[in-house]
Formats: sequence, C-alpha cells, structure tokens
Amino acid sequence: MKLQEVEKLAVEVCMKQNGHIPQLIMCGKKGNSIIVLSNFPTDSKEKMKIMTEAGVKTAIFEKDKIGELEKVFFISEMWYSVQKKNIMSFIAPSKDPQKKEVLLISELNVLDDREKVSYFNIKRKENNRITNIQKIGITPAKTKSYLLKAFINAYYFAILKKNEMNSNIKKKIIIN
Repeated sequence: MKLQEVEKLAVEVCMKQNGHIPQLIMCGKKGNSIIVLSNFPTDSKEKMKIMTEAGVKTAIFEKDKIGELEKVFFISEMWYSVQKKNIMSFIAPSKDPQKKEVLLISELNVLDDREKVSYFNIKRKENNRITNIQKIGITPAKTKSYLLKAFINAYYFAILKKNEMNSNIKKKIIIN
C-alpha cells in the first residue's frame, strides 16, 4: 500500500464521518490489517501503552495474515499551532486559541526505517461539520515517531518471545 492510497482513504473517511478515529494500518508481504484505536488517550504515556499493546496483539493474532511487516501507517487528527516569534512561552496546541486542526498520516517503512508524514488542514463550519480538507504537505520525518517505534518494537519482541516459547515447548516434547 502506498502513502497516496492511504491519504485518499483517510480524507474520504474524515469527510464522510466528520473526523477520523486514530488507526493503524499494517502492511506485510502476505496482506494488510487495520486496528482502530477508539478512545485513544491524550496522555503521551498512555499512548505509548496503547501502541505497545497493539504491537503485541498484532504479532500474536495477525502475523500469519500479514506476513513479514513492511510498512505501518498511523492516521490521526491533531492540533497544531505556530510558535509566534519573540514569544518565549510555550502554549500547548490544544490550549492555543489560534490552533489549527490537521489530519496526520505517518508512514514508517520497516524495511529501511524511513518515515514520511503527510499533513492535511481541516476546515469546519460553525456547526462543527468538516467542509474542506486540504493537503499542507508531505515531509520526511525529522524525528521518528515514538508511537510507531513503540508499536514496531513490541511487535518484534512479541514474535521473538512467541518463537522462543515454541522452541522451548519443542525441546520439552523431544526430551520427554
């Protein structure tokens, strides 16, 4: 699956549903899988926990369907704000009265560890309905997404542990 395909689908979903619930799309050699992350927390530590759990569950329940993991996409809405020049204090985007709403799509290519991020500006009417979603741009990520890294690390750790357990079980069967 290509980033452009995910962007098109995400924009369609966002317009149709008047928003986008965070989700992960995992693409592998055998197939793809999607996890909808409803009730996704705002706290960073809780987000890490959810992504780690998603990585473990995907390794356990979806690995045979997906095959070797190639790409992972994370889709979410978020707030951003532009830091004004000559102002030293930081205001969290969610509390900034000048904040902007965006649809964020991160792609992590597991095979070469490259990440790209697409941003789409979301415009709403007074009644809170989305009227327009416009692409702001796509950039190679300057910093790696800690959320996608948490997912990937948990995914491979769970596979390693699962293989280790299977190996120990086989040894016990052979010995007995």
